[in-house]
Amino acid sequence: MTQHVIITPSVIEGSGEIDFRPYTKFRPKVWPQLIAAFAANMGAVACGTVISWSAPGFPSLEEDNNFGHFSKYAVSWISSSAALGACVTFIPFRVFMARFGWKRAMLFLTLPFLIGWTLMYFSQNLEMMIVGRFLTGIGGGGYAFAAPIYIAEISESKYRGVFKSVFDILTGFGMLYILICGTYLNWKNQILVCAFWPAVTLVLLFLVPESPRYLLSKGFQKEGIKSLCWFRGTEDSDKISDELFELMETIKENRAELLGLRIQEFKNPTIYRAAFFGILLSIFQVLTGHTAVLYYTIYILKSAGTDVDEYSSSSIVVAVGVIPGVLESLAVDECGRRLLLLISEALVVLALASLGALFYMQKNYPHFGAQHLGWQPLMALVVFMIGYSIGIGPVTYIVVPEILPQHMRGLVSSIVSSLHRGLLFASALLFYELLNTVCNDEGYWCYGYDSFVGFFFILFLAPETKRTTPQEAKRFLDILGM
Repeated sequence: MTQHVIITPSVIEGSGEIDFRPYTKFRPKVWPQLIAAFAANMGAVACGTVISWSAPGFPSLEEDNNFGHFSKYAVSWISSSAALGACVTFIPFRVFMARFGWKRAMLFLTLPFLIGWTLMYFSQNLEMMIVGRFLTGIGGGGYAFAAPIYIAEISESKYRGVFKSVFDILTGFGMLYILICGTYLNWKNQILVCAFWPAVTLVLLFLVPESPRYLLSKGFQKEGIKSLCWFRGTEDSDKISDELFELMETIKENRAELLGLRIQEFKNPTIYRAAFFGILLSIFQVLTGHTAVLYYTIYILKSAGTDVDEYSSSSIVVAVGVIPGVLESLAVDECGRRLLLLISEALVVLALASLGALFYMQKNYPHFGAQHLGWQPLMALVVFMIGYSIGIGPVTYIVVPEILPQHMRGLVSSIVSSLHRGLLFASALLFYELLNTVCNDEGYWCYGYDSFVGFFFILFLAPETKRTTPQEAKRFLDILGM
């Protein structure tokens, strides 16, 4: 490989003379970053299995006479307890991670995964199953926050977006993985194949160092430099001196901004308007019914009464949600956030209206039920997942931080995300009430109406945050008077 030598002028200390010495431009190696990103991203598969386990798990539980009968209320609590675990851990684990580091946090979070799956495997009653699901929710909720930050801090800017997008792809893979396994395995064996992934993650994380940014911010300069050298594939710290200098300057600036935070910041209209907007957007995301679709895909397909295999169909529904997610990560900067949100909500409304019409016909015209419509329920769910995955699902998490001032993004985003996960818990738990109407049309009309309102909320009130400066976002919020 050809070495690029640059003649760079520098001042010889003490002489004032210009010294023209050859400087070989250092090219960091990508493989250490790839290994670390791979190790951290393995936990995304574990997160995906937590999200979708209930879809194949509950039908298998109902067929197991040794476990006992589950009421719909019990099903709802077991399912929603994972979302509750993710909700209550978001802010506390942010404090934990800031204190002990991202790698240690990810290592620690593999324990709730493993303990939760173990409790579920040996559970003899409803309470053990709920506690197990709650613990896996803690692991999934905390890990989904820690891993992307770790990946962002250890990777070069040109690779950062790709490495972080892999997390979402592998989360989708984890969801698809457990649905496929659930087609052939009973609920206990499903739990075993789910527990495999946090165990693999635990082993892999021991092979990589802590984030250099975290170590340097805590004053561990020697360890931080050694870590940065490892991630750049060199033992010579002089080769990373430029990046190290920039990193130290950024840490100093962030520390100064944090010291400047006062309670008056929370009285700033721009802050609470942006937070209120983020909460509203999160509400409309939850009211698409996406959580209910993921947790109860097989139940929905069974209630439709078609002759299409519900296990294979549920795998198709999740699979088609992964590909649009990849395309969204590529198109979000080209098409803009607002356009993707509008297209997303339109597709969600179309899909939910189609499901509502299907169950209306099934209820009112028994002789022209779902069996005459064949693949229509499956196609409606596919359109729903595509619509959700290209916009309202992932773009919501992009828009909210972009309308906030830089120094408040972490804190306010954490508050909004915690409230959002609380809404997901409520949505999953209250689906017990909707189970009484899931074979009818009312539940789908309700979700469709909420998404219809969300479409116009985005159309008239949502800003386009692509390449928007903080000053432009502030002016937009001031004009709306939010």
